[in-house]
Amino acid sequence: MSKKILWLAVSSLMALSLIVAACGPAAAPGEPTTPTTPTTPTAPTTPTTEKPQQEVVKPTEVKPKYGGTLYLALTSDITTYAAIESC
Repeated sequence: MSKKILWLAVSSLMALSLIVAACGPAAAPGEPTTPTTPTTPTAPTTPTTEKPQQEVVKPTEVKPKYGGTLYLALTSDITTYAAIESC
């Protein structure tokens, strides 16, 4: 009985902390930092155009493998399996 009360208290505290965290005030946004010296580029930059792709990508020749053996674990009693098989 005391374990149940202990688990009830722990789970209640966890649920309460989640509620307080969700309903609490949002974090205040920080002030943006401004640089003290402005940075200017020394040389003007010109936009460059990228060459189109020349190589054509070929699809791979991967084919699925068929056949083989499938092993499954039984999750019920063997008598249930036999009853299903005989139907």
